[in-house]
Amino acid sequence: MKRHLVLLATLLGLVCAVFAGGEYRSVKNHFSIDFGPDWKTAASSDSTIEVALVPNSDVCSLTAFLSVCASYNAELRNNSIEDFLKITSGEVIARHVKSAPFVSDFKLLQEGKAKLGKVQAYEVLMRYTTPVGARYRRTFMTFNKGYMYNISFHSTPESFESDYDVAKKVLATFDFTR
Repeated sequence: MKRHLVLLATLLGLVCAVFAGGEYRSVKNHFSIDFGPDWKTAASSDSTIEVALVPNSDVCSLTAFLSVCASYNAELRNNSIEDFLKITSGEVIARHVKSAPFVSDFKLLQEGKAKLGKVQAYEVLMRYTTPVGARYRRTFMTFNKGYMYNISFHSTPESFESDYDVAKKVLATFDFTR
């Protein structure tokens, strides 16, 4: 009997672990993103951020932060992702970060076309300093039927690589919905 209880407890623990994460589905901006038990949603003071995720466990540093912003422009609804990628650049994507009054020592480290989950995107890696210290930010920009998406991952230089390895699992789930 005791062995059956241990087996039942183990199975229940596995089921709970599988469902401990979440899914964010934006009805307004037509995207979805899945996050496992290592992440939880968080409030953001930035009103342009639709969903923000922070670490929920010690697999990431407490400085890690993942955000998704989206906006719609009806005039662009007939443009394709290929049109968007032709006019996108690291300088355009990084402009708002670079020009923030609290940002100094800005460097654009890497840029180019990439995959974000199941969609094409433009990827930018940047480093900058804020009053609380140095930050790395990897931003993906993508586009679908007039909707522009900015998906960004932030962390400190010391923990960026290990934090990003965990964040990749979430980023790989990004998809457009209808």
